[in-house]
Amino acid sequence: MSANDRVLINQMIEDRRNARAVPLSFDAAFERFASEHALHGFGLSEEEIEAGVIGGANDGGIDGAYVFLGGRLLHEDSEIFQQSSAVSNVENGTQLTLWLVQAKTSPGFSEVALDKVASTCANLLDMEVDEATVGVLYTEDLLARFKLFRTALTRLLSRHPTVLIKFSYVTRGEASEVHPKVQAKAKILAAQFSNVFAISTGEVEFLGPAELWKRASTLPSYTLELPYRESITHGTSHVALVGLGEYIDFLSDETGAIKSHIFDWNVRDYQGNVEVNREITASLQDPGAPEFWWLNNGITIVCSQATAIGKRLSLSDVQIVNGLQTSYTLHETLHELYVTDPTDPVFDRLVQVRILVTVDQAARDSVIRATNRQTSVPVASLRATDDIQRQIESYFLEHDWFYDRRKNFYRNQGKPADRIVTSRCWRSP
Repeated sequence: MSANDRVLINQMIEDRRNARAVPLSFDAAFERFASEHALHGFGLSEEEIEAGVIGGANDGGIDGAYVFLGGRLLHEDSEIFQQSSAVSNVENGTQLTLWLVQAKTSPGFSEVALDKVASTCANLLDMEVDEATVGVLYTEDLLARFKLFRTALTRLLSRHPTVLIKFSYVTRGEASEVHPKVQAKAKILAAQFSNVFAISTGEVEFLGPAELWKRASTLPSYTLELPYRESITHGTSHVALVGLGEYIDFLSDETGAIKSHIFDWNVRDYQGNVEVNREITASLQDPGAPEFWWLNNGITIVCSQATAIGKRLSLSDVQIVNGLQTSYTLHETLHELYVTDPTDPVFDRLVQVRILVTVDQAARDSVIRATNRQTSVPVASLRATDDIQRQIESYFLEHDWFYDRRKNFYRNQGKPADRIVTSRCWRSP
């Protein structure tokens, strides 16, 4: 069975290479494939994956490096680096993650590879590292990724973050047959990560063809079921009152993490510990508070089809375009309680959900723009809904190119990566 997995993975990578106008080498394609599926579940775009790939020689044994804050990818122009006030909006105890990937087409896992990563991390996780000295050892891309992590940690100290340093070692060997010496080196490396800071935890994982195939063949679903308590229907669209327990279940994947891919079209990221989110949390924690849906503007979902069966709606091509703050705050505040005690009375409280059915892109953009005008949203965040953006998209389509004004829209349709022109409109300003 493992040989079959290897053949399937090789073919999948070859198909991606051949779909490009200028194919990558197999090794380069494998590195990108490995990073994408090591980070399975984050819903990264092609541009985001590419930005974390470490190019050229002197990579220190690391082929990909990514920094996340609370599950959201950080980049050089993220708000916490641009605005000092943005740091205060980060929830206390939020996890800062440095995720490292090594991807080799070799048929097994080696001690040498782990030793090399250990040496690199000993140098670059030093908060007082002299970059001029280590600059002769490592590529600029690698230095930049580690600097991003160290800078984020420094800026977030007042928010008492937790730190996770994770290493995914990816080859075409069998992860179930790793030599005991290599396993021992992995444990030493994980311990090294855990001891870098008092607040850090280290993890090392081995990924082979079987693990890659399982992740690669598990596509994010945009067809979801939403149970409701009461609803009003007009035409094909609905306004529903949904129990908080059912809504949290709707938001959560099989691991309990929030389904970030259904927020790809939202105009901004989760804002963390801002006043409105603190108020949402306070109302959830107060048994005497008025009905939740009285106090909250609710959720807006756009989809291509909604079918009611009993008191359940089957929704196709789901995107939550308004209510990200409410959704993330509900998930962060109540998910653990829902797992341990789903009968808690808080889960009988209701949230209002609007389900708008349309395949008209202009209509969807109008909904996004209108619903996000109710609160303060930077104009730049709404650019993807501008007429000019749709016109650019249409122009590219006429020439067999794909202008991705919506994050991952064409990637999820299987379009060739090198024929997608990525719009940065979906990125937070």
